[in-house]
Amino acid sequence: MPMIVSVLMTVIVYMVALVPVVVLASIGVNRRLSFRMNVCRGRGMGVLMGLHVWLTFQECHRRRMGCRGGP
Repeated sequence: MPMIVSVLMTVIVYMVALVPVVVLASIGVNRRLSFRMNVCRGRGMGVLMGLHVWLTFQECHRRRMGCRGGP
């Protein structure tokens, strides 16, 4: 009987010690993943904006009136 009690106490101590570590680790992983998602989204938006600007510039250049507009 005392053996079971000591095993239970050990398990409870490990649980109490591990739960905060696991929670903090999962929060850190989630933050890293969300940060990576934000970085990827930002890069995607930057690429789209760059492509839009480049296409607009190409269109203006093709019309040979400049991006400021012509007569």
